[in-house]
Amino acid sequence: MTKPILPGEVSAAVVNPVAYGDWEPLHEQLAWARANAPLAVAESPDHDPFWLVTRHADIMAISRDPQRFANGIRPTVLTNRDGEALARAATPNNDGHLIRSLVQMDAPDHMKYRLLTQSWFMPKNLKIVEDRIRLIARHDQRVLARPHGSKNAGNLRFIVRIVLEMFASIHYKKLPKVAGTYGEQSRIDGRKDRRAEGADCGSD
Repeated sequence: MTKPILPGEVSAAVVNPVAYGDWEPLHEQLAWARANAPLAVAESPDHDPFWLVTRHADIMAISRDPQRFANGIRPTVLTNRDGEALARAATPNNDGHLIRSLVQMDAPDHMKYRLLTQSWFMPKNLKIVEDRIRLIARHDQRVLARPHGSKNAGNLRFIVRIVLEMFASIHYKKLPKVAGTYGEQSRIDGRKDRRAEGADCGSD
């Protein structure tokens, strides 16, 4: 059976990092693919050919079939041929995974590592920290909403603020404080603090 091939403009948009900063044109290309070629091969001069799956039902079916669709064979982040070669040369087992997290693991390692923290994300346990998550999120939303050019205009370092600090504030309950990106120590024990009161803390 002949493999369906995506039009060049669709493939070019998918492999272009700049396209992900301008959502509307990219969504138009993906919408076309969903309607006309939901499971098709994308070809690009700088990339190995790959299957592009654009329908939700197909994506979910693939995610539930790890025996057929492995994660550890190729890099899980789309990269060009030269980038993959560099990553493979830099990794001891030549798999190209510069970071080995759950999404890069297959059985039996995937489940072993997943069970270490799985209970944290069960609904009943997330309910315990929901108020603290909302406290941080509401403050950060206010920071980002400040007009550009105004005092302490909205500007947050996503990795530091959202990934590291929010994670720490939720899970490391025994730590009374965590270093903030606002030039001060921020309370993380869930009690009402300057951020909850809408204080004008400087952004990072």
